Amino acid sequence: MKKALMFLFSFALVFGLMSSMAFAVDESQHYDFQVRVNGETSVTANVGEEVTVNVVLKGDPSPFQVYAIQDELVYDTTGLQLIDGSNTTATDFRFSTRPMSNGVDNKIIIAYVSFSLNGKTMEDGVELASFKMKVLKQGTFKISSVNYKTSTSSATDVYASVSNDVTIKTPGGSNGGNGGGGSMTASYSVT
Repeated sequence: MKKALMFLFSFALVFGLMSSMAFAVDESQHYDFQVRVNGETSVTANVGEEVTVNVVLKGDPSPFQVYAIQDELVYDTTGLQLIDGSNTTATDFRFSTRPMSNGVDNKIIIAYVSFSLNGKTMEDGVELASFKMKVLKQGTFKISSVNYKTSTSSATDVYASVSNDVTIKTPGGSNGGNGGGGSMTASYSVT
């Protein structure tokens, strides 16, 4: 019995340590998730107007092999509405939405996972996703790019990555949502 308890304790300890490990950042390749709204990082739009959001991946060196890619875009649903059916993605990429626990924000998840040891060859400047959003009310609204990452072939590390947020403001609008509380940096924890 004592031996079994020691085994269970050891297993729990090792599993607990592994689940909280952070990915190491591999600096041999660099990726830039460029988020734009109507081609800019900040635009003015009227209530009821639709804007187009694009996510483009720039990579160095190019062309590059990808194994797993993810970007999450958080936005305030009281000020912005994703237009159903407006999204397009690069080949083999997935586009999904999830409500956030605060009951106000949603996140759009753009993701790709290769099931091949060779990954997928991509060129610099490939558009990962495009979609439309409608401005629902007066204010300033941010779409925050969070939890963006590009995985190495071993899936044990991530390559160095950066991204940006975009802002949509109505004429004269200063009140409104903040797209999940502002910008966040890349998260390298195991999820």
